[in-house]
Amino acid sequence: MRNILILVLCMASFWSTAQQPLSLEACYAAAIQNYPIAKQRDLWQQKNHLETAALYRAKLPKIDLQAQATYQSDVTQLPIAIPNMAITPANQDQYRLTAQANQLVYHGGLIGVNVKLNALQMATEQQEISIQLYQLQSRIAPLFFSILVLQEKNLLLLAKQKQLALKSAEMQSGVQSGAVLIASKKTLEAESLRIKQQLTEIKYQRKNQIENLATLTVLNIDQNVVLVRPTIQTIVAKTNQRPELQLLDLKSQQIDLQKNIIGKNNLPKINAFGQIGYGNPGLNMLDNSFQTFYVLGIRASWKVLDWNQSQKEQQALTLSKGLIATEKERFVIQNQVQLQETENQSYALQEMVTTDKEIIRLREYVEKSAAAQLKYGVITASEYVVALTELYEAKTNEKCHLLQLALAQENYQLLQGQDILNTQ
Repeated sequence: MRNILILVLCMASFWSTAQQPLSLEACYAAAIQNYPIAKQRDLWQQKNHLETAALYRAKLPKIDLQAQATYQSDVTQLPIAIPNMAITPANQDQYRLTAQANQLVYHGGLIGVNVKLNALQMATEQQEISIQLYQLQSRIAPLFFSILVLQEKNLLLLAKQKQLALKSAEMQSGVQSGAVLIASKKTLEAESLRIKQQLTEIKYQRKNQIENLATLTVLNIDQNVVLVRPTIQTIVAKTNQRPELQLLDLKSQQIDLQKNIIGKNNLPKINAFGQIGYGNPGLNMLDNSFQTFYVLGIRASWKVLDWNQSQKEQQALTLSKGLIATEKERFVIQNQVQLQETENQSYALQEMVTTDKEIIRLREYVEKSAAAQLKYGVITASEYVVALTELYEAKTNEKCHLLQLALAQENYQLLQGQDILNTQ
C-alpha cells in the first residue's frame, strides 16, 4: 500500500510539472543550456587552458640527454714528433654521454602575444557558437508563436462550439412544437461538426509543432502544455549587439596580433645553454681516457634579411582586415533594413489591432441581433451561422494580429542581438 501511495505521489508530481506554463524565455534558456552545440563551450575552454599551459612551457629550460658510441677510421695526430714527449693519439672507438639544458632568455615577448592570440581564437570559436545559438533562437521564436496562434484558435473554436450547443438546445423545444424546422437545428449541428474537424486539424498541427519545439529546446514538452503569451512592449532601439558583429571584431583583433607576431619573429632570439658530459675522450682530445666535462654559454640568433617576406605578410593581413571592415559595414546596412521593416510591420499590426476591436464590437452587435431573429424565426439557422462565424473570425484575427505584433517585437529584439545575451 505504501509503495502504491508513493507511486501515485510521484505521478502527481510529474503531472503537475508537465502542466506548468512554458514561456519563450524558458525555451531560449533550455536551448542554450541543452542544445549539443552549447556543450562545446566548456570543451573550447579546456582546450584553451591546455594550449596556454603548453605555450608557457617554452619559458622553462629544455633538457636533452644524448649517448653515442662511434668508431672512426682515423683520428687526429700530430704531424711532427716532439722531443721528450710521448703523445698518445685518441682511440678510434669513442664514447660520450651528455645532458644539455637550453633556456630561452629573450624573444621579444613572443610567448605572451601567442597566449593572447590563443585566447582570442578561443573567444572566436565561442562567438561562433553564440551565432549558432542565435540562429536557433530565430527558429524557436516563430515556432513558439505559431503554437500560440493554434492555442488561441482552439480556445475560440471551443467557445464557438459551446455557443452553437446552447443555441441548438434553445431550438429543441421549438422543433418539438413544430415552430422551428428541424433543418435549422441540423444546420447548427453540422456547423458544430465542422468545428470538430477544425479542432482535430489544430490538434495534430499543434502536436507536430510542439514536437519540433521539444527537439530544438531538448525539453520533454507535454502535449497539453500551455504556452505563456509574451507581453507586448513598445519597440526600443538599443545598441546593436548581434553576435556576428562581435565575431568580426574578434577576427579583426586576431589580425592585429598576427601582425605583431610577425614583427616579433624578426627580433633577436637569445638562449642560454649548458652541457655536462662524460666520455672518452673529453674536451681534451689529447687525453685518451674517460673524463667528465661541462660547457656553459649563450647563443643569439637574428634574422637580418628575409627578402621583405614579413612586410608582404603584414600587407596581406592589412588587406584581410579591410575585408572584415567592409563585411561589417555590409552587415550593419542589411541589419538596419531588417530593423526598419520589422518596425514598420509592428506599427501596421498595432493599427490593425485597433481596427480589430471596432470590428469585433460591430460583429457582436450583428450576432446578438441575428440570435434574436433566429429565436423568433425571422432568419434561418444558416444566416445565424454566418453572423456567428464572422464574429469568431474577427476575434481570431485580433488574436492572430496581437501574436504577430508580439512576434514582430521579439524579432526586433533578436535583430539587435538582445535576447541571446540576456539568456547566456
